[in-house]
Amino acid sequence: MKPKFSAVAFDLDGTLYPNRRLYAKLLPFGVRNWRLLIAFSKAREIIRQEQEKSPASVRPDFYDYQAMLTAKMLNAPADVIKQKIETLMYRGWEPLFSNIKLFPHVRELLAELRAAGLKLGLLSDFPPKAKLENLGLAGLWDTVLCSEEVGALKPSVHPFNARHGTGVAVIEKHVAATVNFHGKPGVCRGYRHVAKLRDFVEINRVVFMPKNFVRLFPVA
Repeated sequence: MKPKFSAVAFDLDGTLYPNRRLYAKLLPFGVRNWRLLIAFSKAREIIRQEQEKSPASVRPDFYDYQAMLTAKMLNAPADVIKQKIETLMYRGWEPLFSNIKLFPHVRELLAELRAAGLKLGLLSDFPPKAKLENLGLAGLWDTVLCSEEVGALKPSVHPFNARHGTGVAVIEKHVAATVNFHGKPGVCRGYRHVAKLRDFVEINRVVFMPKNFVRLFPVA
């Protein structure tokens, strides 16, 4: 049986691995940099609130704007905070992923989907490429995108429709599913939203899809 769809798009954090495994490794960072972490989180909340009010807008200066909001809460220079976010968080967290255990059967799932001719996309708010390498999942994707580089955070529609590299959008109108993009079914109208990998059930060897999802393969 041929698949009914041609692509599946995945989130990364909390979808390919449990968030708790990263949070445990971030405890020392949180203790040392709690003020930065709280301000950074609040800045991103503000950005998402602004996106909800103006869904059509994107920010080409995303990283500068994020640093400005964070710095304002910390009463610090924006250029200093931007550098701290880059070195301490974006780059500083990446090595932690070398020892993070994935959800069961993630690699088998991706391999089976590719073998069936489906394109695979991944979209993450944080820069994903080094994380994928450290997780052992690099080279499995047709498209990998960071929403921040587009100028908006998920669940804004803009990162979903962005094109990169091969010209394949992370989400296309014929996509099979969006997996765990903030759990908001309205995030990308017309696309089927499904659950986290931990909710998947086996339907055919190592192919895992949610119980409420259209089966792409026949069950022997």
